[in-house]
Amino acid sequence: MYSPNKCPTQTAICSSPKDRDWALNLTKTRLQTQLLPNPLQAGVTAAKTDRTQIGKRRIIMKITALKTFVVPTTGNFFVKVETDEGIYGLGEAGLKRRGTAIAEVIRSFSPDVIGQDPFRTEHLWQVMFRGGFFPGGVVQSAAVSAVDIALWDIKGKALGVPVYELLGGRTRDKVACYPHIGERDNIDRLVANCKQRQDEGWKFVRWGLSDPTDPNVFEPSRAVRHGIEQVKAVREACGY
Repeated sequence: MYSPNKCPTQTAICSSPKDRDWALNLTKTRLQTQLLPNPLQAGVTAAKTDRTQIGKRRIIMKITALKTFVVPTTGNFFVKVETDEGIYGLGEAGLKRRGTAIAEVIRSFSPDVIGQDPFRTEHLWQVMFRGGFFPGGVVQSAAVSAVDIALWDIKGKALGVPVYELLGGRTRDKVACYPHIGERDNIDRLVANCKQRQDEGWKFVRWGLSDPTDPNVFEPSRAVRHGIEQVKAVREACGY
């Protein structure tokens, strides 16, 4: 029979109640830890090392809050997922100007997310997306996506690597960018703006073919003809 101080880690023969309690606690501790890189490599601050690490092991973090923010001028929506270890993640919803609805969806599933381990990204995605009786639409998808991005942000920060390393590694060293051209009603101004961006060094531009509040957008043939005229004018001025 082994005492708690001498019971080998590989043996299951701990027969006394005290020994069994010790073995169960040891097993529980192991189940609640995961291997992590060196704290300095992982970007973990010295103040947090004693709480988040046991040697090279991480005590499971817990999500403590989901906070939502809307940018008034643009309608962009962001969520901040906080943890009890001080590491937080930021995520953005791709659906603009629906911030109130997205925030309400996040509020509705927050009780199922708070207290959970942020590293369980796939599990939490299922919890958020399939948590209700009725299937969600675009608003729920935007809410889930924003929180999901924030969870991956937390995981990347905790491990000290860019998120793309967790998703299979990067596939390119650079990416093409483009500015957005706001003018779409007046073709002459649209062409002038595109030409200005070209002179600034941009190779690509983007603009909306029609105003979604314009009644003509509901006349497909008229809207398509207007779009063709726009593209033709820009190509003649700026080239292909």
